[in-house]
Amino acid sequence: MRILLLGIHYPFAIMSYFRHALERRPDVELVTAGVFTNDWIPWNGGMRLPQKYVKSVDLPFPPAILRPTWGMIEKRLGSDFDLIINCDAGSHLADKPPIPYAVVLTDPHVLESWYKQVRPHADYVFNMQTNYMQDGDIHLPYAFSPDHHYAMSDIEKGYDASMIGLHYEQRDRLVNALRGRGHKVLYEIGLVYDDYREQNNRARIGLNWSSAMDINARFFETMAMRQILVTNRLPHINELHYEENRHYLGFDTLEEAVEKVEWALANPEQAQTIADNGYRLVHQNDTYHHRVQQILEATGLL
Repeated sequence: MRILLLGIHYPFAIMSYFRHALERRPDVELVTAGVFTNDWIPWNGGMRLPQKYVKSVDLPFPPAILRPTWGMIEKRLGSDFDLIINCDAGSHLADKPPIPYAVVLTDPHVLESWYKQVRPHADYVFNMQTNYMQDGDIHLPYAFSPDHHYAMSDIEKGYDASMIGLHYEQRDRLVNALRGRGHKVLYEIGLVYDDYREQNNRARIGLNWSSAMDINARFFETMAMRQILVTNRLPHINELHYEENRHYLGFDTLEEAVEKVEWALANPEQAQTIADNGYRLVHQNDTYHHRVQQILEATGLL
């Protein structure tokens, strides 16, 4: 299969994991195109990530070209593709190509209005957030990368809990509450790939507070790193076969979140059993290799 992967090629994005999974498949010849930002990412007002995480793009566009036409791509790369996979975090085709076009909506909680432009051109729309599904969308949940998110037994636990990612008000309040009770919490932004995994592995508990009430990537990544997950209760979790108190600990309020963290710290053996249950289940269905397989099957290539 010859597949074109289109989108904004930040040094780190959800598309990065799709690209990695596609590159690992021996039955896929992957070609990349889209906006190339080198080491810059728009987190926290704009950040530079380590150059080691930058990957080249076969057909790079400047940031001003967020909606290239198919003709701009065909002129340089030809049209001999079995499928276009467009991971849309702010960039998609301006028109409908003559070959199958699959769009993955990676950020509907912030780009829902932007996606109105691409829906008429797409043959397949994969939506990563159930809260924003429309008729005809195919649910494609977030996932984890087994090559990037895994437990590291050789790293000493120096933190009670960790949460690496964007800092929202409710996350700030949780971290401050835990620190106020004497707990050591790792709370950072801008750590990705190896740095993200290594720092998370220094903590006993993985914290999550989804800002949009969606099942976010951290939900899966935390379990994959064999941390016990303490997360706000989210709709549709049961549909993915995850059960509270068996695979994770849930909360609705700040006070309950603190209570669950302190329970896990006070009951390490029971907490580890829950972490192990989550670890086993997440590997069965929720890697990016599974998500790529779902796309290829839904588009008729497999």
